Amino acid sequence: MDNQSRTETARVKEHVRAPASYLNLGCGERCHPEWVNIDLAGCLPGVIQHDISKGIPFPDRSFSVVYHSHLLEHLRKEHALAFLRECHRVLKCGGILRVVVPNLEQIVRCYLSCLEKALRDQEPESHLNYEWMMLELYDQAVRTRCGGLMARYVARPSVPNLSFVANRIGPSAMASCRPAPIPPFRQRIEKFVRQRGVFLTSRHVASKVATLVRDAALKVVLGSDFEKLQLGRFRASGEIHEWMYDRHSLKILQEQAGFCQVRVCSAVESGMEGWPEYCLDTNLDGSAYKPDSLYMEATKPE
Repeated sequence: MDNQSRTETARVKEHVRAPASYLNLGCGERCHPEWVNIDLAGCLPGVIQHDISKGIPFPDRSFSVVYHSHLLEHLRKEHALAFLRECHRVLKCGGILRVVVPNLEQIVRCYLSCLEKALRDQEPESHLNYEWMMLELYDQAVRTRCGGLMARYVARPSVPNLSFVANRIGPSAMASCRPAPIPPFRQRIEKFVRQRGVFLTSRHVASKVATLVRDAALKVVLGSDFEKLQLGRFRASGEIHEWMYDRHSLKILQEQAGFCQVRVCSAVESGMEGWPEYCLDTNLDGSAYKPDSLYMEATKPE
């Protein structure tokens, strides 16, 4: 481990109060207090802010379990193997790696089914379902703004095939895409803020002014290339999908990283004792948090 890695490890350890043996990488808001939770944003209490592209900031054989959900597909294909080898490094011998990704096989099979039905006009919603499956296949790889066309589709006042879409992505994803009603009092405040150009906190003022000044200068320097910069910023933000996996390609990747006993699981199945109780892949009612997922576990050899 080089000096920079040692410094990063020491910084992270300052935030870890308990010797938790389970590691949750790229957790977002899906974390558990009994786990060590790491995310690029680190916006929740107890979540360590760290960029996993710089490695996992812990010594060899630190954890019994390493888990990450809907993270691997955001890494470039050429970086995926190195990342899984990092997961292998920090796992204890006999430890479990649990990887959750969008299920390419399931998406493609559903797309083909919807395509056939649309071609035959078999069902009233067949064309809408086909349109949605096209978005599932491509939108997260080509979008140029947050949420992309999928969010725009779901946020419409009326979604005729709402049940189909909800079954594909889950109620949590649906709720995040659909705008919540804004209370009348808050509407009046926000209208006042927009009309007067007032910002509610000095921190917000400083951040907004700095961004406006920076972007104004960049527009002058870059001219028409400024839009390309904005696009590059978005694509580097980590939202888009860089690659997709099925049970075959993910198994090969895990084995190349040094794992054995690679197996497909369900949202509630795991080699970890009491896995469903953590509610990381499931909602409180036991349903899958992201139904379009592929769940695979592997073991680090003894």
